[in-house]
Amino acid sequence: QLAHDAHLDPDFAEKFLNFVVREVIRHHEQIAASSSGGSKNALPTA
Repeated sequence: QLAHDAHLDPDFAEKFLNFVVREVIRHHEQIAASSSGGSKNALPTA
């Protein structure tokens, strides 16, 4: 609906959003790995 309202191709909008989400996750994983000195997939402990 948002893509349609913004006059964007829905397939392009979905692919672009997925790309942005993947990049944000990848950057957060890199930051977590470099700050903890641990595994790339290390999860924070509460």
